[in-house]
Amino acid sequence: MTLTKTQKIATGFLVLAIGTTLSTGAFANPKHAKHAMHMKMADTNQDGSVSLAEFTAQRETRFLKVDTNADNMLSEDERKAHRSEMRTERADKRFAKMDANSDNFISRAEFDESRKTRADAGSKKEKRKMKKMHKHMKKMKHKMHVNPDTNEDGFISRAEFDASTTAMFEMIDTNKDGVLNKEDRKMHKMRKLGDDE
Repeated sequence: MTLTKTQKIATGFLVLAIGTTLSTGAFANPKHAKHAMHMKMADTNQDGSVSLAEFTAQRETRFLKVDTNADNMLSEDERKAHRSEMRTERADKRFAKMDANSDNFISRAEFDESRKTRADAGSKKEKRKMKKMHKHMKKMKHKMHVNPDTNEDGFISRAEFDASTTAMFEMIDTNKDGVLNKEDRKMHKMRKLGDDE
């Protein structure tokens, strides 16, 4: 199955939403700390679960950030610019983390220490589990696809975005209890194991 450019963009938004919303601090690997941070940010009442209202509010914030010309439409250019900005932010954070003495240079010692820290961060078992999950996510992209650009005009309108938010929430809420929490993550794991057999 070949995805259109719009479908790939929408799938990217979906994967980002799943990654940022469902992740918890349960993993020992600091790589997942940002996911726990996103979960905490979405969980505004700090009850350990993300309601539809909280999920919608987080997506609303993202929509407003991407919609730079405030026309209530997300153009392909705005989405590209946002992705580019996010890549730059991640690269800057990685660089700052490696640059231990903040001299704007990464010495060999800093580079080696960064690699050692990353290697020590998670067990081999966790790394295998994450690799398997990423492979499965790639394979399942088309099955988990919510295309916000329903009229395929290259723009995501406010109405299309809002409809995709609800659809995403319902898809992620595997136990249909109206909130996103650890239970949903567990059920996703069980589905993955079932799909891999």
